[in-house]
Amino acid sequence: MRVGQVRRRATGAFFAVLTIAGACNLSAGPTTTTTSSTLASTTTTPSGSSTTTTTQPLGDRHQYGGEVLIGELEEPLTLNRYAPGGDSFIVSKIGQGYWTGVQDVDGANLELIPDVVVTLPTVANGGLVVNPDGTETVTYMIAPAAVWADGTPISGADFAFTYESIMNPEYATDKTGYEDIVSGSIVVGPKSFQYTMANPTLQVETMFSLILPRHVVEGTDLMSDWNDTMWVSGGPFVLEQWSRGEFITLTRNPNYWKSDPDTGQQLPYLDRVIFRFIPDATTLIAEFKARRIDVITPPADVATIQDLGALEGASIDVASAGPWEQLSFQFGDGRLLRNPGSYNEHIEYRKAVAHAIDRQRIVDELYAGYADILDSYVAAYNPVMSLGAWSEYAYDPDRSRLFLTELCAKDGVDCAANPPAVVFTASAVDVRVQLSGILEPMFADAGIAYSVEIDPALIFFGNTLDFGYFDVADWAWVGSPGMASLVAIHAAWDPGGTPPNGLAFTRWGSSAVSGQEDSRYNQRASSVVDAATERFQVLVGLMERTVDERELIAYFNEAESILAEAVVFLPLYQTPDIGVVWADEIGGYQHNPTDAADTWNLGSWHRVDS
Repeated sequence: MRVGQVRRRATGAFFAVLTIAGACNLSAGPTTTTTSSTLASTTTTPSGSSTTTTTQPLGDRHQYGGEVLIGELEEPLTLNRYAPGGDSFIVSKIGQGYWTGVQDVDGANLELIPDVVVTLPTVANGGLVVNPDGTETVTYMIAPAAVWADGTPISGADFAFTYESIMNPEYATDKTGYEDIVSGSIVVGPKSFQYTMANPTLQVETMFSLILPRHVVEGTDLMSDWNDTMWVSGGPFVLEQWSRGEFITLTRNPNYWKSDPDTGQQLPYLDRVIFRFIPDATTLIAEFKARRIDVITPPADVATIQDLGALEGASIDVASAGPWEQLSFQFGDGRLLRNPGSYNEHIEYRKAVAHAIDRQRIVDELYAGYADILDSYVAAYNPVMSLGAWSEYAYDPDRSRLFLTELCAKDGVDCAANPPAVVFTASAVDVRVQLSGILEPMFADAGIAYSVEIDPALIFFGNTLDFGYFDVADWAWVGSPGMASLVAIHAAWDPGGTPPNGLAFTRWGSSAVSGQEDSRYNQRASSVVDAATERFQVLVGLMERTVDERELIAYFNEAESILAEAVVFLPLYQTPDIGVVWADEIGGYQHNPTDAADTWNLGSWHRVDS
């Protein structure tokens, strides 16, 4: 047995923005459901430990057979991603075993990769074409060998049916993007699908990520008929059994059309995949340590990482690719309700705050260095594109005090009567409460008064952000893969996007707002409106209408420079995310902290014991 190891990855995440970090708990009653698929093998109840019925390996080839047990803290409410409750992480994690769609996320580099199509459409390969009339045509070429588990070819007709189902007014599906497809523009081929968007957009990166089999789903009720069972599989496994409150099992899809690019062998290797639902983290970890579970993704706390890392045969992958934390300044009137003497409108003050914060100390104390500090929000989406523009705000109390001196020397500023002070606000989450304590001595060293006002989560992610009731606040942004999410995050600082119609909670550069039904949204113009805020708003509009990667990179670079120079916010760190596997039992596993989940390449997992 090889000694256990902890592997750190500073890969940079590609997470969907327009969403703030949060969590939910799912539960269900004790019932048992089996799939109606004729391809499913005889139902069996999972045993307490993994068993292996394998052939011997041949050279570099992997052995077939056996099963893997995956421990999960949550259980899905439904198996149907299009139904209410189907957008949860656990539904996607299980669905990776039998869903198919346009794109997936590579767990090694966290980049979008093609799934059922030959290549992802881009301007460079001709898959995205901006037409003279300002529309955008998208073409998918479906992999010639792609078939459903019953042998029916996956075709353009399946894509068309998926579009029709999503746009069905009787279904409460997310129609974002699909509603912009030009009527009558769809062209269906046996192995192709084409449509035209009303305007150029990168929204297409995330569209058609889950394809429905027309020959199975047509004539059924998408919202009610596919919650406990599943349509015919397009992935490496098929649904075998769901015993609510206990487990879900998947079995091999014998008609899966993909092969291992390294060995040339047909996938999948395993006979069965079992998801065991264990809602208590302590029990989950204990079951893994007892080798009754092969793979887990437990909470990423330091004690857990170090405890599991000491196990012989276990491999722990720590990816700094989770939600990213930041401190934001408030520029609207709401800051004065928290801090009547707020100096947030002064660049000297914001730079003084930035230099007062030791970000390395924060990650060391919170995560024992297992998290990575951020010198740019762009690095949390695509490290290659990042300028690292916040690197100029290194921890330096002396520089912080110099900027305070400059602040206090300005006309109209009386630091004697109104000393510089930070009122820190965050949600009542343990890690943020800890952060509030870590910050206190840093501000004391810089000569900035400091106080803390923690809000209950429902208040913070409601009134506090919506109405701008904060002085300096901490929260995390969450996202999804691709260039589209990097475009979308800029909406968080778009001066034209204040709530309730936008996510510019900081009200940086925003105009006066009036006439809202809830008067608390009404406000005077931002305390900072200048050439930089005006240019940033133009850049956001350009990004939203551009699909050429080279042009987008130029816009990203300019936007990053503007935000860093203005110190609209201070990026702190990326939350670590861990995946744990008995590597002396399971091969092919690659931790993936995105919504694609660790099961993104489930077909490649194989037993390495015998």
